[in-house]
Amino acid sequence: MKPVIIIAIVSVLLIPSIIGLIIFSYLNNENNIAVRENLDKPSFFIMEAYYVWPDNYRKWDRNLSWDDFEIVNSRSEQPDYAARISLTLIPWYMVNVTMSTECNIEFLDTNATAIMIKDMSSRVDFFVTDATEVIIEEASSGVYYHDPEYSLEHEQTHYNINEIGAINLSKSLKVIEGKNFDCNIPSGEILPDDIRKRVHEIIEPYVNNIINQTSEIDDLYDEETKHGLDKDQQLIWNDEIEKALTELE
Repeated sequence: MKPVIIIAIVSVLLIPSIIGLIIFSYLNNENNIAVRENLDKPSFFIMEAYYVWPDNYRKWDRNLSWDDFEIVNSRSEQPDYAARISLTLIPWYMVNVTMSTECNIEFLDTNATAIMIKDMSSRVDFFVTDATEVIIEEASSGVYYHDPEYSLEHEQTHYNINEIGAINLSKSLKVIEGKNFDCNIPSGEILPDDIRKRVHEIIEPYVNNIINQTSEIDDLYDEETKHGLDKDQQLIWNDEIEKALTELE
């Protein structure tokens, strides 16, 4: 179900293409175009995220904690999974736009970050009531082994998979850094929203490609580990993803 993809114990959120402004500054605000001193060409910068940043998020690291998850007090509120984590990739870019006889966009910097959306990540209340106890529970989608440390590792590996996606996206976007692109905007007044739309046209194929790859790996991960129930496969995936992540860092 898109844009929200439920992946076993984890749900990965692919945020719709809504532009979220982080920084949008001009050297002056007159007519929304900055004419910089000592330059012949009108120029301005745009630095922003490709997606909207959620209000409550955590950037990737290896120290995921159950405290990062919202508590669900009743199994009826979350009948299928003992825990779920919502993740996404946030690409961002900085471009310089120059306008003289032609309008050109130069990519000065690009990057991507894997984040956890804390408001959309949850675990049932009794899940971590006793860190030494392993609870076996029959549920509609199978048997849950409520081993808090083991289960948290499952979620951490999902997070690590998404960090690999962020690193690969950052590398993929580097090919456009330093390059100039025609604005492809008819003559007349050029507005920042026109530039933003053109920038998104340029980077969208890179973003969609990596997001699709990451989602496919997430799906395979849950399929082969049976959402964490197959402990042998879980250990294999933990090791392989950690190895891949270490090699990319």
